Amino acid sequence: MSDNLLIAKIKADAEKVAADILSANQSEVAKIEKDTAAKLSTLQKEHATALKKQHDQLELVAMSQANQAGKIAVQQAKRNRVDAIIDSAMTELATQSSADYVAYFGKMVSSAVPKAASVVSVSAPSERVAETNDILAQAGLAGEVAADKDIAAGLIIETADGVYDLTLNRLLKEKRPEIEMEMVKQVMV
Repeated sequence: MSDNLLIAKIKADAEKVAADILSANQSEVAKIEKDTAAKLSTLQKEHATALKKQHDQLELVAMSQANQAGKIAVQQAKRNRVDAIIDSAMTELATQSSADYVAYFGKMVSSAVPKAASVVSVSAPSERVAETNDILAQAGLAGEVAADKDIAAGLIIETADGVYDLTLNRLLKEKRPEIEMEMVKQVMV
C-alpha cells in the first residue's frame, strides 16, 4: 500500500470518525436544546403562574383596602351628618322663642326638682336670665339667678339636697346615644 493510499485511508477514517463525532455532538446538542427549551417553557409557565398569583393577591389586597376605605368614608360621612343635625337641633333649641324655652325647660325643672326643694343658687345663660326666672316661678321655686357664659341653654339649680343640672349640653349628652340610634334608623336608611 502506498503512502498516498494509506494517507487517504487514514484521512477517510478520520473524516468518518469526525463525522460520527459531529453527528453525535449534533444529536447531543439537539437533545440539550430540546431539554433546555422544555425547562425554559416550564420555568416561564411557573413564573407566569407565580406572577398571576401575586398580581391576583395584590389586586385582592387593593380591592379590600379600597372597600375598607369606602366603608370608613361612608361611616365618617354618617357621623358628620349626625353631628351636624344634632348641632343644628341644639342651636335651634338654644335660640328658640322665650315662650317655647320657658315651656321646655319649665317641664324639665318640674319633673326633676321637688317642689319643696330649698334653692341655694341658680345658674343660667346670660341672655336667658328673665326666662329662667319665669321657669322657676312656673315650677314653684324661688332663687337668685346668676348669669353663666358657659351655659348655652337650660339651667343648673343647686339646692340644699343636691345639684340639678338641666342644661341643654347635659341633657343632650345623656340622650345623645339614643337620639343617634333613632336618627340612624329614621334618616340614614
